[in-house]
Amino acid sequence: MLKQPYTKRRWDSKIYVGTCFISASWTVAFISLANTKSLVSDVCKFILSRPTMYAAGGVELALTTYWFALFAVLYRDTSSIPATWIRQSLFVTLTTHSTPIDRTSGWVPTGTGSPSGNSVQDWRKSRTVEKGEDSATLLHLDDLERTIAGLERDQRDTSALHMSIENYAAVLHGAKDLRLAPPGEAQVAIKATGLCGSDLHYYVHGKNGEYVLRDPMALGHESAGIITAIGSGVSDFKVGDRVAVEAGVYCRECRLCKLGRYNLCTKMRFASSAKVYPHADGTLQSQINHPVAFLHKIPDSCTYEQASLVEPLSVVLNASRRAGIRAGHRVLVLGAGAVGLLACSVAAAHGATNLVIVDIVEDRVNFAVKEGFAHAGHILERTPRPETPALGLEAAKATADLILAKYGQEDGFDVVLECTGVESCMQAAIHTARPGGKVVYIGMGTPNAMLNTYPDALALFGAGKLPNAEKLVTQHYPLSRVNEAFEVLLAGKDAEGKMVMKLMVTDV
Repeated sequence: MLKQPYTKRRWDSKIYVGTCFISASWTVAFISLANTKSLVSDVCKFILSRPTMYAAGGVELALTTYWFALFAVLYRDTSSIPATWIRQSLFVTLTTHSTPIDRTSGWVPTGTGSPSGNSVQDWRKSRTVEKGEDSATLLHLDDLERTIAGLERDQRDTSALHMSIENYAAVLHGAKDLRLAPPGEAQVAIKATGLCGSDLHYYVHGKNGEYVLRDPMALGHESAGIITAIGSGVSDFKVGDRVAVEAGVYCRECRLCKLGRYNLCTKMRFASSAKVYPHADGTLQSQINHPVAFLHKIPDSCTYEQASLVEPLSVVLNASRRAGIRAGHRVLVLGAGAVGLLACSVAAAHGATNLVIVDIVEDRVNFAVKEGFAHAGHILERTPRPETPALGLEAAKATADLILAKYGQEDGFDVVLECTGVESCMQAAIHTARPGGKVVYIGMGTPNAMLNTYPDALALFGAGKLPNAEKLVTQHYPLSRVNEAFEVLLAGKDAEGKMVMKLMVTDV
């Protein structure tokens, strides 16, 4: 059968109305997806790049707008539309404007049928062989295939955003006390994770203090992300909520938990800690399931990176509460790492007027003063380890006297925040506090010392009361380069020689 040559646009009424109808259908499908901005842009570029081909489409555009309005009212949730249906609609709609139409075989070339699977590629081949398709049309098809691939990618990425998982667990509470209950968990796509000193200890030594790695364990516990699915019994959260992950999951049943001292819960399972066995996996993952009782919504003005700093910030907030920092206090911070600088930020937010920071690393002290975390900084000299405890105490006292004299605080500081966990600094801290002052030991290697401080920490970020905090993040690495990230953290400087203060693993 001879095919008619394509000499002019054919205004067959059925083809015309059908084209408008399907145009509206895939337009609605686009709009219903969660992340289609780039895809819609691609389609617009595809059409606008061929002005002569689409010059006659003004009437169809008007009808398409009408159909879209009708569909938007009648069919608000198009997330269940199969990708193949959208693929076919998109293919047919675009190709009716750029390909010959054979009345005897419908509104696509004879023998093509509906495009599904790899039929776009098959059609390309047949068109090239049978009709000697020119390179311009093949280029159009390349654009079309990329557009279709983008649409299917978007649908895959957003399919989880419409999930509500029905899942129950048989939980044994005691002998013959088996209860069926929803676990109350949510699936969180992790967007940012800060690497901590305890993570580095596990990476380098396979242990952190007395907690030795016995089985493979995911690291990371300073994280934030977005909820991609919710389980049964969850009502306070929804898909799309941005959350900070509280890494310590306590039992909520023991006496200490009920007294509000859950940081002392002996049954706590802390993410990325080998303290418990089987170990509790950490948050250096693409996605995790986590109890919603330990997820905290992030304020709109708070970034994922700020939210991932909430875990160490919560430790500092708890310490500041114990110290009772208030306006006018003179505060000394020992240790200019990430926790030490957060301690300075919190002290400043509470009105401390004289903030001095101390460390043995000159770059860190200079960074703290330059970026406005502290008013002044002191660099300690590196000295040999004392041979006896008595000599260690003498050296600590001498260090304290030097700091007090240098900054005119002979009677001592009102509050001393010790953030190193180093014995000599812990001893010096006592001698730098005034009589009746407060010394709080933060750098004790216990990352779970927080008491309901996550909401307060997030509120500080949301209100903009910690303006310098995000300056702590000095390096970013994707999860795929996590080994390189740990090596940089271990070296203390990156390949460009930039000092590491806080290294962030992100999802990009």
